[in-house]
Amino acid sequence: MVSEVRIRVPLDILSLISDSLKNKLSELELEIKVAKERIRRFEEKYGMDSDSFLKKYEAGSLGDNEDFVAWYGELMFLKEAEREYEKLKMVIEDIHRGLSK
Repeated sequence: MVSEVRIRVPLDILSLISDSLKNKLSELELEIKVAKERIRRFEEKYGMDSDSFLKKYEAGSLGDNEDFVAWYGELMFLKEAEREYEKLKMVIEDIHRGLSK
């Protein structure tokens, strides 16, 4: 669900907000890249893609191996980080549309 909020903000402050959000976007890009690399290493180590791993892990057929718990955590983190990235990107685009009016 998307909520819309309208506030009056001086343009110079809006620019600062936009810059801060862009910095957060850059941080998320790096975090996503690191998570993907960790996931790739798990896939190589165990010879299975993450979709297959998730099915087996969620069915309980892999046990409580520390690596599997970490792999699952990385996948959940990646999913949330990518969702946050997309939302933040939309907000930044909305701000730029507002600045260009």
